[in-house]
Amino acid sequence: MQGRQKGLKPDGSPTKRGFSHAEIQQVLESDGQLPLRELLRCRVRYFSDGVALGSRDFVENMFQANRDRLNVKREVGARQMKHGEWGDTFVMRDLRLEAISLPSP
Repeated sequence: MQGRQKGLKPDGSPTKRGFSHAEIQQVLESDGQLPLRELLRCRVRYFSDGVALGSRDFVENMFQANRDRLNVKREVGARQMKHGEWGDTFVMRDLRLEAISLPSP
């Protein structure tokens, strides 16, 4: 077992399917789009810091219902999520720094 890297079989092939950390990092650095199955394997700040997450209508309704508490000047509340193929999922808070980060190896 000595000299064997974590996540690799003895012959050097990966033990699990999917992207490697290096591939995910490369996509994030180039502002590319990760597939949903890979996004959910990363740390996604939208789930904790996005305020409201859901359809455009749901997020917009939450924005309008809480507008007096938010102290914002913008007219539209729903923001598209970045770095992935999120489909029709929106968030209220547009995260600019490290919305998606790599899990620990």
